[in-house]
Amino acid sequence: MQRKGKQRSGIPPQRRPALPKPETPDVVATISLFVRPRASPLEADEVPYFDMFRAQVLQDFTYTPCTLFWNRVIPRESMGDECVRWSVLSIGALMLALRSPNPEPMVKLLEGRGDTMYQTAMTYHAKATTALHTRMLKEFHTISRRNVLINMFLLFLFELLIGNTKAADQLLMRSVELLKQKHDQLVVEINSQHHAQDLHNYVAPSNDDGLDQAERILPRFQIFLSLTTPLFPLQTTCWPRLPSRPVPGNMPAIDTSFEEFGAMWNSFITRAVIFVVKAIQERQNDDHSDKFEMLLDHRTTFLQQLRQWEVAILLRLETEKNPIRSYLFNIFHMGQKVVFILMSCCFDSTEMLYDQFNSTFREIVSMACSFGGASRRFSQIETALDIYTLPVLNFVSQKCRDKAIRSDALDSFDKMTLLTRNWDVKASSLARRQLMALEEESQDASGYIPASGRYVWTGASWDHNYSRLHIVFTGVVSDKDNQKHLHSGAVRDEDKQSSTVNANHVIILELLFQLSTQSSIAITRIMASNTRVVKAAAVQAEPVWLDLESTIAKTCRLIKEAASNGAQIVSFPEAFVPGYPAWIWVRAMDFETNIRYADNSLSINSEEMERLKACAAENNIVCFTLHSTAVISQPSIEKLGVEQTPLFNQPGGGNARIYGPDGRLLTKDLPPSEEGMVYADLDMSLITKEKGFLDNCGHAGRPELLWLGRNASHQGPVRSA
Repeated sequence: MQRKGKQRSGIPPQRRPALPKPETPDVVATISLFVRPRASPLEADEVPYFDMFRAQVLQDFTYTPCTLFWNRVIPRESMGDECVRWSVLSIGALMLALRSPNPEPMVKLLEGRGDTMYQTAMTYHAKATTALHTRMLKEFHTISRRNVLINMFLLFLFELLIGNTKAADQLLMRSVELLKQKHDQLVVEINSQHHAQDLHNYVAPSNDDGLDQAERILPRFQIFLSLTTPLFPLQTTCWPRLPSRPVPGNMPAIDTSFEEFGAMWNSFITRAVIFVVKAIQERQNDDHSDKFEMLLDHRTTFLQQLRQWEVAILLRLETEKNPIRSYLFNIFHMGQKVVFILMSCCFDSTEMLYDQFNSTFREIVSMACSFGGASRRFSQIETALDIYTLPVLNFVSQKCRDKAIRSDALDSFDKMTLLTRNWDVKASSLARRQLMALEEESQDASGYIPASGRYVWTGASWDHNYSRLHIVFTGVVSDKDNQKHLHSGAVRDEDKQSSTVNANHVIILELLFQLSTQSSIAITRIMASNTRVVKAAAVQAEPVWLDLESTIAKTCRLIKEAASNGAQIVSFPEAFVPGYPAWIWVRAMDFETNIRYADNSLSINSEEMERLKACAAENNIVCFTLHSTAVISQPSIEKLGVEQTPLFNQPGGGNARIYGPDGRLLTKDLPPSEEGMVYADLDMSLITKEKGFLDNCGHAGRPELLWLGRNASHQGPVRSA
């Protein structure tokens, strides 16, 4: 151990399990971060897990944007906070379990199985979760935002490591919401020309600024996870708040400091990725209004800036002598190529433009494989948190249709993650291989894949006991019925027949992924169907009148109930949140009730709306409103004061029903005074059948006589105030 007042020379070996020493703000991070303290509150049986955690993060995060956070802030915090310590011990125990001679598949943890070391990790994790939950309930007004952020980041990492993407999705969303309460750093950053940052990670002072690193990286996790994989559906809620316009600004000069260069690049590339995603969303909406023209202009600006950035990065690479900085400049260059391709193709609904970039795809794969050598193996933690290399290989394997290139990307991904046991990583790789095989079924003799044979990976969800992962591939063009092609698959850990069909897909494809104790996986196609059926639910219930919070809670319960019964769309009564203003039919002027109604109404950009969206995304269900099936009880009649109106003066109402396109009743009625749901399977092909009564094959198409459309142009006010 180093004596007090004496400094070490150089960086200590990475294999050494090390702990932090007391604060020394004037000492450079690389010299002082990784020194063992004189005393520790750890129990004897906890030391191996703690040391394993320190050794792993020292190896994985020595030169990354989160160096200080992982190697300084968290170890020091764990000495005084039991929640942090238990999370650290849970991750350390998990790392030791994975280093055993024959580690079990990670998916067993999701099922509540696993050997003793796995169970030890889960026990520590449960302690950390329970303690933090109790603290939040009892000490919410006194607990520091800093403390909650650290704890939630660690809990998020553990769920990622065991492949519980659903829990990780929720934790990441809540962590970012916590950050936004004080300061939405990401929005401020991408709205400015660049965001000034402190000294780079490996020369930063050894102080608490490491927490700021976590505040910067968490929102970026949200962006890149929602872009590269459908396993984190809640993160898609981040897009509405983020601006997507280019910000004019000077490019870095040849003598710009490395720290400022990196800050400018990170802000620019994040802004560009946000634009790409929002542009794709606009394209899917088939919007050809003035807004679309504005987006085209923005894309032109972004493409010009991307070309300028490539020149700037290459100039710095020619003169840079520091190997760490050269490595990071190469990372920047690879990211520039990826975003340039995305930017160029974001308005092409057929995905045919991607074929023009095969040579660039090949360069990207070569660059990704060269970082750290061809034999680079990612650790468990690196695999879970990487946003630079593995997502790039994912991108190439999905957007490049050259079989040799995309196979190289998939093979490289599998080699780099060979040592990891993440169930979701293995399933992701298999899903993308199945996507490649699916598209190759449509290729011609020359290997060309037409637009009608191209798909995107749009959905992934676990079943209730984590024994099966359901995946969805969506065709990029419409078929003759003007419906999207959909392919779905299921990832299982047991070799058994499936009786579940996700019935809203044009083609259902069930896959069995049999996971052995060595994590090898076999694939079997077992079924194909051409049915297009959607299971719908109609809610017959009353809200909690004039109480927004309680109505939101009830709505979420009903959403979960509908999803648990297999519904893919659930319909609620008119104005269900916070309830229909029934008193207007008896008292046009009721100022007191109107104020309560306004105070409890649902705003689009509100926490309550985000909760509803998150609940729908979590349960993979579409929510709809505007059908008059509300129930009203006697207490509610009295609360609203509508005893005198003939419309709402009797308890009951309801009468929720579902009809087919031919007017046929598809459900059995519930008693009008009872709450509940009615369900029906909706065969989409019946819509085409009933349309045949009007126009059997299109020969009578007379748009000047019968036309259903919309005006997508901007409608300005007649007179501005």
